[in-house]
Amino acid sequence: MVKDSHNLMLRLMPEIISSIVILEAIKDFSYWMDCIDEIDDNNRLFKYSVIEGGLLGNKVKSTTFTLEFKDGVNGGSVCKFHGEFETVEGNLPKEDETKEMMGNMEGMFKAVEGHLLENPNAYV
Repeated sequence: MVKDSHNLMLRLMPEIISSIVILEAIKDFSYWMDCIDEIDDNNRLFKYSVIEGGLLGNKVKSTTFTLEFKDGVNGGSVCKFHGEFETVEGNLPKEDETKEMMGNMEGMFKAVEGHLLENPNAYV
C-alpha cells in the first residue's frame, strides 16, 4: 500500500484523488505534499509528514503520520495509524472536521483492503 500508493490510490479513490506526481489532489485542498520521514521494512513502519498544502498554515503548523503494520490474530495485518498535529493557536479543527478527516482515512484503508482481498497476488 505504502510503496505503490502513487498507482494504487488513483485506481481506488478517483473521486478524491485526481493525480499523484508527488502531489495528491484531495477534496477541500488544492494539493497536499508529503515527505517520507522513515520506511522500516523490518518493523513494517511508515512515517511521513505533510510539508506543504492541506491544512498547513490554516489549521495546523505541522502534521506527521505513522503507520505501523502488525500481524492480525487470524492472519492478515492490523494497521495502527497515529497522527500528530501542532495546531495554529486559536484555530483547532472542529469535531466534525476531525471526524471527516478520520473517515476519509478509514475510507482509504477500506478501499485498499477491498482491493487486496480481491487481488491477493497483486503484491506477491
